[in-house]
Amino acid sequence: MYARCTEFHDIIDVMSDGMEGWGFLTIRDAQHRDLIVTLMGVVERGQDRTACLGVLLKMLGDPQVIEEVKRGPLRHPEAAELIAAARCDYEDLHVETMLKSLRMLRDKMIAHVERGEVKHGVRLGDERQILLKVIPIVEKIAKALRGEEYHLMELREEWASNADFFWSHVARPQEWRGGGEDGDGDKKIGNAGTVGT
Repeated sequence: MYARCTEFHDIIDVMSDGMEGWGFLTIRDAQHRDLIVTLMGVVERGQDRTACLGVLLKMLGDPQVIEEVKRGPLRHPEAAELIAAARCDYEDLHVETMLKSLRMLRDKMIAHVERGEVKHGVRLGDERQILLKVIPIVEKIAKALRGEEYHLMELREEWASNADFFWSHVARPQEWRGGGEDGDGDKKIGNAGTVGT
């Protein structure tokens, strides 16, 4: 539902022109900030919470832990390889320019408010680039530890359908995932709700 209301004008224009407009944009921006803080908490290095992928992968780097995983009731025969692949994906994630931009946004605009203009380069919806790279890491770890994935990528279409149903009382459903026939799918909203304003 959040993905639909970040930038697609069939929702934003209707809501902005209505009585709920100010509240809608405020809540949307609060969700956006919360998503960035949560996402960065999951991917950032230098933390000691097991909810952080780096900490979990470090624990899973212990040979004794790997042996226990292999012997467990939900063991996967390729657990060690899956964990190694997840670790590699996690390292690749940390060279992402968008991750650095999100870190700057979180540090300078959300966690601490700096005076003056902060050039972070993040637009509403950009955090999904990182989220879509985190999901395969989570899936590999899940398969190694549980014996099966969560199938989060496959659920995206179901979630999109639910979002269309939810928003159908506000605006007509669109082919918003691909931009539709008018090609508006990739347009970013201007000043209303721009990150950091």
